Amino acid sequence: MSRALLRAVAGLACATALVAVASPALAAAPTPSPTTHVQVDGDTVTLTTDLATAQRLCARAATAQDRVAGLLARISGDATTQGSVAWLRARAADARHAGHDAQADRLERRADRRAERLTTLQDADDRLAHAAAICAQLPQASS
Repeated sequence: MSRALLRAVAGLACATALVAVASPALAAAPTPSPTTHVQVDGDTVTLTTDLATAQRLCARAATAQDRVAGLLARISGDATTQGSVAWLRARAADARHAGHDAQADRLERRADRRAERLTTLQDADDRLAHAAAICAQLPQASS
């Protein structure tokens, strides 16, 4: 037999052994799946879930709120804040002054797209602030 065939047979034997050993362990301890119920009543949607799932979502919402706040600060910054709309427009002006019109056009388009994202990010920040107010009403997770 060739070495490649021996390695393939050995790998298949190891994989089979792992599946045989792990299958009973996985079947013995099923993980509970979160239950979520959705109720629609006209323009109102009510979501009901278990407390552990809600607490995990609240932990993620706090992180997302921090990220959105950082993005808003960066995009709204002045010309010295790297990545801000003003910074991109200043780079475009410098490129245009240096005779690099194509680069200046690209930077202007990037600044325009970034400025358009401000509204979306502000809406997301508002929704996350509302979620934080709801999360504040939940009991804390036990350690």
